[in-house]
Amino acid sequence: MRRLLLLLVSVLPATSTAVARPSTCVQINVPVSLTAGAPADQTIWTALCRPAGAQTVHVLQSGATYGAAHWDFPYRPAQYSYVRALNGSGIATLNVDRLGIGRSSHPPSALVTVDANAFVLHQLIAGLRNGGLGTNRFRPFAKVVTVGNSLGSVIAVTEAARYGDVDGVVVTGANKNGNARELGLFAAQATPALADPRFAGRIDDPGYLTLPDETRCRTFWSDRDQDCDGPVATTDNALKETITAAEGIRAGTWVMTGEQGPGVPQDPDTSSIRVPVLLVAGSEDLVECGEGTDCSDAESLRSSEGRYYPNAPSVEAFG
Repeated sequence: MRRLLLLLVSVLPATSTAVARPSTCVQINVPVSLTAGAPADQTIWTALCRPAGAQTVHVLQSGATYGAAHWDFPYRPAQYSYVRALNGSGIATLNVDRLGIGRSSHPPSALVTVDANAFVLHQLIAGLRNGGLGTNRFRPFAKVVTVGNSLGSVIAVTEAARYGDVDGVVVTGANKNGNARELGLFAAQATPALADPRFAGRIDDPGYLTLPDETRCRTFWSDRDQDCDGPVATTDNALKETITAAEGIRAGTWVMTGEQGPGVPQDPDTSSIRVPVLLVAGSEDLVECGEGTDCSDAESLRSSEGRYYPNAPSVEAFG
């Protein structure tokens, strides 16, 4: 099954052929608040990598049950790391463990919503624009682009629509007219993370959910049993993270506000986007393609999904 991360990296020059640009990378813990006017009592783990002279930064938002490792995969990173591919092409990256994920704060699960994630992302973008994240100071970036995958795309679009502070949005693995049946089957297999050995002693809030390894493999990687024992899927499952019920509900309505039937309204967030949009989808994505969205090639994807961004100055697709 074609994977969106690998597909997105393939749009860019391979790291082996890109012009080498020295990068400075620093891990930054950024204090943030969950809502406007609230205290900055939460912490978001980030990794800022900036090639020499880079003026553009991609802010990376992972999907359900994924953290920052999604974008900087440790297995064969020269082949699979989006961070390395971007940095090698002269573009900076801010890789993020989202709220409730990995090294970032884990507030009560009911507070970990798409709205809260979008506001957190807005604060990170403001820091990149102003030249400061936490106590770290740097030259401000001239252009900021958000890049999401699946749930991360929902967060990125929500943030861009509400705050209007980015120069572009890359939407991967999040089609408005996706496969609602497959999404429902996928969601039905979510279980409390506290019952999963990977999260033993780390999570005790039953509202944090995860997926069995077999479900993640067959949904995200392949429908062939033998592939679930391969090094990529094995590494992926060893790094799995969580999703909250509130995030899952919003991800579901993302699909259901596509044209699943007559009279279904457009999502106000997608129709509020006023910056260029790049749509990326894997042609064999079980959840995002099939029922209403044709992901067989770039033009079909753009035709199926571009209509949901009527106010974007341009909508391009790669599939």
